[in-house]
Amino acid sequence: MERTWLINARRKAGLTGVEVSTRLGISQGYYSLVEHGERKQKMDIPFLLALAQILGMSVEQITEEETKWKNSF
Repeated sequence: MERTWLINARRKAGLTGVEVSTRLGISQGYYSLVEHGERKQKMDIPFLLALAQILGMSVEQITEEETKWKNSF
């Protein structure tokens, strides 16, 4: 199940998946797996902090969206 909240947040920030993955220091392929829900592990703190900064979101917003996503299945 896709993390539509993450895809929408990235698009709202005007970024591509490649741009986000580059800024996070991970491969585009891995980031694509994260967006498409194939990596269901918890986000670690450094990843979460970096993602919040890149997307212009607060850590709280991301954790709330991630919780909603996980509870949807």
